[in-house]
Amino acid sequence: MKKYEFTGETNEIGLKRIICVRDLSPFVMAGDLGGWIQSERNLCHYDNCWVAEDAMVYENAFVCGNALIMDSATVKGYAIVGGQAKILGNSLVKKYAVVSEYARIMDYALIHDNCKIGGSAFVFGNAIVGGNTRVSENASIGQNAIIESDGIISGNAIILGETRIKGECIISGDTLINGNVKINGKIVIRNKTMLTGEGNIFGNGILENEAFIDGKYDIRLDA
Repeated sequence: MKKYEFTGETNEIGLKRIICVRDLSPFVMAGDLGGWIQSERNLCHYDNCWVAEDAMVYENAFVCGNALIMDSATVKGYAIVGGQAKILGNSLVKKYAVVSEYARIMDYALIHDNCKIGGSAFVFGNAIVGGNTRVSENASIGQNAIIESDGIISGNAIILGETRIKGECIISGDTLINGNVKINGKIVIRNKTMLTGEGNIFGNGILENEAFIDGKYDIRLDA
């Protein structure tokens, strides 16, 4: 049974507004206007997934499960949003990115390339996550951080400020990175490591055991 129909209204780029035709949840009821999609290929008729308000889903993007796209968020390209994920604010998910489970993307965050965001991960502010990055568990990435790597961000890791991460970094545990920190290489950062200030960390090695680095620094790690 279909859960939405088109209203006949189109927006400036030719997307069609939807209207709910059956109750999906206490928050989405029959008669509620939805957001904008290009075709029924963009929004599954099963489960309770929904595109609300001025949110847009188009090209080959697909929303399924119980995912919610709302506010002025956009999902496009070949991106997939599923599970209980929420895409909010003015955030953008595009290319081949996958956002699933209980992940939340909000504000002006950009999720792109082949990255996968899952668990209860939270991406906010003007943060950018791309490349083949995997973000999971309770990791948070925000403010102006940019992660475009082949790495893994997990645990309770928090990455903020002007942080830039490339390479094959694995960041986990209760790690905090905040400041103008640039990281590039095959680097493992875990446990309760804290990196702040203005610095460069590169090479191939491990930072762990509650290491605390602040101020100005250039550190080469050798395994």
